[in-house]
Amino acid sequence: MTTVVKTEGRHKEEFLVSEGNGSISRDAATLVSGQKVTDGTVLVFSAGKLQAAAGTLNSSNKATETFAGIVSGSWDASSTGTNADITGVPYIARYAEYNPNRVTLYSGSDSTHNTAIKAALAALGLIARA
Repeated sequence: MTTVVKTEGRHKEEFLVSEGNGSISRDAATLVSGQKVTDGTVLVFSAGKLQAAAGTLNSSNKATETFAGIVSGSWDASSTGTNADITGVPYIARYAEYNPNRVTLYSGSDSTHNTAIKAALAALGLIARA
């Protein structure tokens, strides 16, 4: 008899450990065109629209971006054409706990950036829990 091993992929919001009652932890905003984000990507606001965090730090190693939260679901605004944003993109904005091993901070992040981004998320009420 052959043993079949199946590997299950990630589930939507697998990064989420807990959140506040009702919809208090959630919000929705516009994802700027040109962005492709996957579930659990850390988001920032740029000109009032969502985009993936770039991990910019100042000389004191503090995050300089305006953090929004963590995206719920995967969204692709890169294929919608020039100046074609996606409205109503849901994200976890406040009062929640997340697994830091299941979020995407940004490409090339290191421990200094991770610490700064976790602190910026904590200021929103998003607490890292492994």
